[in-house]
Amino acid sequence: MEEEKDVKKIVIHYEDGTEKVIDKGFFCNMKEEDGSAALEFTMCHVSGREIELIVEGCLQLGFKLGMFDNKKEEE
Repeated sequence: MEEEKDVKKIVIHYEDGTEKVIDKGFFCNMKEEDGSAALEFTMCHVSGREIELIVEGCLQLGFKLGMFDNKKEEE
């Protein structure tokens, strides 16, 4: 088994040629495999309580986008 490497930074390259460097955070890469999506998470200087904050933030985003609205399922 290959040893996991520590991520130093994540760099976002925009279409206009500008860049943004993420020194602390995470990236989610989606890959389509056999008709389903496989998610690969890359963490950069994130641990413990910070991971909980990321998950809570993702859930808040889902609620804000209406993804957990049970009314759709009832119809």
